[in-house]
Amino acid sequence: MSQAVSEYLLSDVNKRFRDVLRSSRIGFIEGYLFGSKAARQSVSDSDWDYLIVLEKEVSGAELRQLTGRLLIEFHKIVPDEPADIIIQSKDAFGMNKNRLNHISNEAFTKGIKI
Repeated sequence: MSQAVSEYLLSDVNKRFRDVLRSSRIGFIEGYLFGSKAARQSVSDSDWDYLIVLEKEVSGAELRQLTGRLLIEFHKIVPDEPADIIIQSKDAFGMNKNRLNHISNEAFTKGIKI
């Protein structure tokens, strides 16, 4: 796959993520693609970085299940590229989105909203 992320590919991944998150009924608020893919500065071994914001904290089992479902959908579209998915509650995200050098701040200020 080319290093540049096409708008079509990005739109397809984002739509599938939104569908999974909304159908999970766990209070999806917003999500961001961030890092080199969002900045259009990726290289051949760059991964996809996503931060997902939920209404509240979820249990470890729910977190693993949701992350697994998102990764399955991601790899249906982009089978050979790695992805990192970070899931935070709205409270955690709210506390950290304006803190410099915090991953929440990078996603919030430089990311692409899904």
